[in-house]
Amino acid sequence: QAIERGISTAHLYNSLGALYLRRGHLKEARADFEKAVQCMPNHTSAAAGLRTLDEMEKTGTAPYEIP
Repeated sequence: QAIERGISTAHLYNSLGALYLRRGHLKEARADFEKAVQCMPNHTSAAAGLRTLDEMEKTGTAPYEIP
């Protein structure tokens, strides 16, 4: 709701990306992690989320298979 109201912060996008990732919505997760990375300041793990998605695509693993 905060994002819909115009409050766009790295933390919010990162949290939404993580939720999408856990639910297996990889396209949406990537979009939100990318938005988080572009926000300033960004003190989130969004870049790690993008690396996780890249690795998942490379290896064909599902979110629940990642340690």
